Amino acid sequence: MDGSEFDAEHSGARWQVDRPPSASAQPQRLLRLRADDRLAKMLHLASPKAGGRIVLPSREEVAIGDSVCVEISFGPLADELVLLGEVASRQHRAGRAPLLELRFGGEHDDQLRYLHDVLTHQRKASARASRRACVEIPARWSSSLGPQRAEIADISRGGAFLRSRTPPIVGSSIELEIEDASSQSAPPLRVTAVVAWIGRSHGKRGFGVKFRVGEREVAARVSALVRWHEQGSGR
Repeated sequence: MDGSEFDAEHSGARWQVDRPPSASAQPQRLLRLRADDRLAKMLHLASPKAGGRIVLPSREEVAIGDSVCVEISFGPLADELVLLGEVASRQHRAGRAPLLELRFGGEHDDQLRYLHDVLTHQRKASARASRRACVEIPARWSSSLGPQRAEIADISRGGAFLRSRTPPIVGSSIELEIEDASSQSAPPLRVTAVVAWIGRSHGKRGFGVKFRVGEREVAARVSALVRWHEQGSGR
């Protein structure tokens, strides 16, 4: 897979286009935004609760109805916010970047209200739920397309970033198998995860996931593995 990144004019935005190996598959678009005063002017909440929209200047070539994953950063001490929306309109302007309208459904009401309150200084962004440990852990992930090998570049109790040239689709569920070097006798750690975003981290292409841990034993193993790497035992 290859991609392209560029700045949206005057908006503080970064686009990334991931092109799947299959010619028939649609490119996956990721838009990164910073939670700042510019975004406060671009965000519009629906009333009553029915989702919302972000309107920003952009020269990105998109079509009405295209899906877009929007990742909003609140800085290094807070978790990113991920929204899944679609292109609702594209307004051309003479001599200026077109205005792109991204629309989000009512399922994002709570996230949009949280974003609005942070942008309008009514509350602070929630502190990051768990610290990330930089690692190099061999892993395998599988989906409906079959198993793939990858390397985990960072991991926390809530998720991880996997280096991979063939990432799955944002929002899809995968089964992740992680080599557990914290215990010589333990089998690989198996956990279900949801793909939150696709892009670059640590200078490498890959994708970020959020763990969906339903069993106490699995949660305990994830915590133990992260703690082992935080203490430098994996280096």
